[in-house]
Amino acid sequence: MKLSKSDWTLMQGSVITLSLALIASVLLIYFSEQYAARAMRTWHRAQQQLHAAQSNLNEIQQQRDNIATYLRPYQHAQQAHLIGVEPRLDWLESLAKLQQQNLVTSFSYSIEPQKSITPQPAIDTGNFEVHFSAMRLQIELLHEAQLLSFFDALHRQVPGWYQLDSCTLTRANPTDAGLKAECQGGWLTLQNRSVP
Repeated sequence: MKLSKSDWTLMQGSVITLSLALIASVLLIYFSEQYAARAMRTWHRAQQQLHAAQSNLNEIQQQRDNIATYLRPYQHAQQAHLIGVEPRLDWLESLAKLQQQNLVTSFSYSIEPQKSITPQPAIDTGNFEVHFSAMRLQIELLHEAQLLSFFDALHRQVPGWYQLDSCTLTRANPTDAGLKAECQGGWLTLQNRSVP
């Protein structure tokens, strides 16, 4: 079948309309795909932001839970002078008051300068540096129970964390009933590395 010029004139409008519709369809499909790809990228970014926000929220909730869990023990440790600046003056004043209570016949002590130590076995101290001030005690007592009472009073009345390492008991002299105790130990303090 051969198309004549008159047939072409009749079909020309339809062919142009079909061509325009085909071009419009191709353009519509192209721009739709571009829009869909852009929307997908936007959705992925939004999902990443959502996951990041959820992670931040979870971390903040974990920190809040940690604060709720550890705040009281931390404050108690601060009040007990375990955390913070070494309360050496408080120790001296409290030990002087302890001497006035006459829990033992007499006692003397010497406190060495504070030193930074590494705990053995090694433990994770977090953001804290462990300090130790060695204290040697020479105690005269009538019987062994006085030594226990003395350390109980030391624990209750003197601020800080005293760690007793050893005590050696000997008779004051062979004819006397009194005892002498030589005790080694020291005061532990934790200092936050972030605080100047």
